[in-house]
Amino acid sequence: MITEEAIQQHEFDEKPNLSRKIARWIMYLGLCVLFGLALSLYTMAMSRNAFTFDFGWLVRTGDVILRLGYLPTTDVFSWSNAERPWVLYQWLFEVMVSLGHQFFGLQGLMRVFIASVVLLYVGYPLYTGKRQNIPLLFTLFVCSIAILTATVNVSLRPLIISTVIMLVQHIIIHRHRQGKTSFKAVAFTLIPIYALWGNTHTGVVLGFFALLMMAVGDQVERWGWYRFTPQRPELEGQPLPFTRYALLAATAFGASLLNPYGIGIYTYLADLSSQGFLNDKIIELQSPNFHGLPFQFFLVNVAVAVMLLTRTRKVYAAQDLALLFFFMVNTLFVQRFVVWTCLYFVLILPKALAHAWDEIRDRHRAMDGILSGFNAFRPVIVSMLFVAMAAYLAAPQFFPKIRPGQCVRVLKGINAYQKLKRPDDKLLNDSDTGSCMIYYYPNQKVFIDTRFDFYGGQFVQEQHEANSMISNWEGFLRKWQINTILLKKTWPLTRYLAADGSYIKLYEDRHMMILRKKAQGN
Repeated sequence: MITEEAIQQHEFDEKPNLSRKIARWIMYLGLCVLFGLALSLYTMAMSRNAFTFDFGWLVRTGDVILRLGYLPTTDVFSWSNAERPWVLYQWLFEVMVSLGHQFFGLQGLMRVFIASVVLLYVGYPLYTGKRQNIPLLFTLFVCSIAILTATVNVSLRPLIISTVIMLVQHIIIHRHRQGKTSFKAVAFTLIPIYALWGNTHTGVVLGFFALLMMAVGDQVERWGWYRFTPQRPELEGQPLPFTRYALLAATAFGASLLNPYGIGIYTYLADLSSQGFLNDKIIELQSPNFHGLPFQFFLVNVAVAVMLLTRTRKVYAAQDLALLFFFMVNTLFVQRFVVWTCLYFVLILPKALAHAWDEIRDRHRAMDGILSGFNAFRPVIVSMLFVAMAAYLAAPQFFPKIRPGQCVRVLKGINAYQKLKRPDDKLLNDSDTGSCMIYYYPNQKVFIDTRFDFYGGQFVQEQHEANSMISNWEGFLRKWQINTILLKKTWPLTRYLAADGSYIKLYEDRHMMILRKKAQGN
């Protein structure tokens, strides 16, 4: 018989349980809000950054290749270097972008790209985290920070192909270490992906550096110099022999040569690397600016990675440690690497955090209960992610329209020039304006655009120094018989010629100016 006292005691016991449930759902709601905020910040940032100056000539080059049916050997966009040999080492990516642009339009193509990056940096880690029983909170924390960091340099350019292929390479080798995939299957998988890579981006060399880091890490473990002893060794598998990596690298290298230029893509890359002026002037090849928010986010994940070093041999496989070290250090010198460093953050750090937690979870029962509670919420988070991305693609009217990114400031000037141009114009434009002009007016010949590797260091330097008035700019204008100027107002040459009297100001807005040389006798 249940007494009134027992009923009162039962109600008393239930109150703490009810409080815990309320607290848990409050935490769930907070998690949803934070996750939604991270996605919103990401899509807003990418709406501005996805369309870069390079996008214009990338998509229009693809248009030219599809129209001609072959790779042009000389330039089709500039009047200053029309006869210069043109190496189209990323021709396949340009064709892919052109087809996507024709099929989806600019807005659709950009949205597909942005949604794909979300799935790359967040969707896949959430999926693999469930299979590996990694606490959801660890994955969400690392991925949210990583994707916000990556906005600084993720855009619709060939480097996204390198990111995807590096992910695929990491997955198949990791599965081979776990004994789930044969060596032959790994080698045969690398053939098509490196053939694709060799025709889309010179970042193919990063694949070999990644293989080298994995090989060195595994060999260090095999020699016993580093003993990795996690609580769940099944997540990592067994280190592979160095010779196996060497065979994979040889296979990959041979496959990468299946491109129109063969070994020439590597000699071409070596030549570019030796041109110091180009490397100094390309912003993404410079050191990162840690005053900006994206790289401050980057430091958060770096801090997590460094913090886990206190338990190195319990949380990091040697190859993971080598990969993180290589890409983090390179990011400190070349900010372009941040895209790939963030990839390895989302692949390695959640797993490392899970290893660290396995070591201490018995001493923190309350926290273990909270993490387990969040894990039960995983299906809701994953569903929310895919629903949000589906809505982003299917209902663009509810989201901000993607603007022409970096071209916004120069577009009015470009449009104005189309009404003012003359057949005898010898136009001088800066590189940013030239790239945007190629996209909006592909038949308009430009003086220069952001294909700095095509124009060469000497030409780029002469043009930059003339615009900056730090060299013989008058001789430069005479050499190219310049009679029309379309430049940003930030260039010293623009301001000087506007006040000099030898040029007539035809147009001016907040960012751009159009000048035309006065006819002799006027």
